[in-house]
Amino acid sequence: MKHNQKLTGYLLIILSALCFSLMGIISSFLFKSGIKTYDLIIMQNAVQALFLGIFYLLTDSNKLKISIDDFKTIGLQGLFASTPVAVLYFIAIQRTNVSIACLLLFTNPIFVTLYFTIFEKRKSSVVKVSAVIVTFIGSMLVLNITPESFSHVDMIGIAAGILSSISYAFYNVYADKKLKDYSPGIILFYCTIIVFVIISLINIGFYTRLNELDFSLLKFTVPLSAITNTLPVVLLYTGIRKIGSQAASIVATGEVPLTLLLSFIILNEKLNMTQLFGSVLVIGAILTLTILKE
Repeated sequence: MKHNQKLTGYLLIILSALCFSLMGIISSFLFKSGIKTYDLIIMQNAVQALFLGIFYLLTDSNKLKISIDDFKTIGLQGLFASTPVAVLYFIAIQRTNVSIACLLLFTNPIFVTLYFTIFEKRKSSVVKVSAVIVTFIGSMLVLNITPESFSHVDMIGIAAGILSSISYAFYNVYADKKLKDYSPGIILFYCTIIVFVIISLINIGFYTRLNELDFSLLKFTVPLSAITNTLPVVLLYTGIRKIGSQAASIVATGEVPLTLLLSFIILNEKLNMTQLFGSVLVIGAILTLTILKE
């Protein structure tokens, strides 16, 4: 029975990683179809908030009742983590490609390590320092940044990818420090609402040109919200309960190679041998830091 439970847990985490991987694929397709970044974020989060709201109303509506202080605590996560990650990751996808954007996003353990080393004064082992250096070298190889190619590199896309990683690092640190007592679903619900409101205020023009939007794209926006945002969170936390956070965090790193593979198969995105070697370095360093963190 215990063996079956562990196997189920691993399968859930792998499915969660696969769902997360599909986010970049579906969003890339939508961008190529002409949808704008902020429009997509509004539609995606509106659908996601609707899904989660209906779920809690039908199952346990009392969980939606939180205090003002609780809302402020969760709200900071939405304002400084969820919103920047959503915007910057999509910008990185548009201006580079799904593979590079995903690799940059998942360098976030490096920034988590740097935060605890610099601000929390935690000692860093030689292995941790080496992992940071290896990640930097691997990232340079993946981005193919050389003196000869520098003028052709989309620095805005790369900057967006790096900033999305920093925002995601803040997401993890803040969640670990401030949000342990809250249900993951409730955090996701209120963060989704905050992202929706903030982007709606930034992109108020979305509502004045609703008649110009191609609502046939909703058939892709709905799965983007349900399959790549809501479902993977449910699968991840269910898997964690079965196999523990250490094993889950290591298996979840599989999202990076899954995204690279799906990008190659579906979007025909190709990485040369140098970039592939850099990807291996980055994934190896992230795995090392993830294991040491646990």
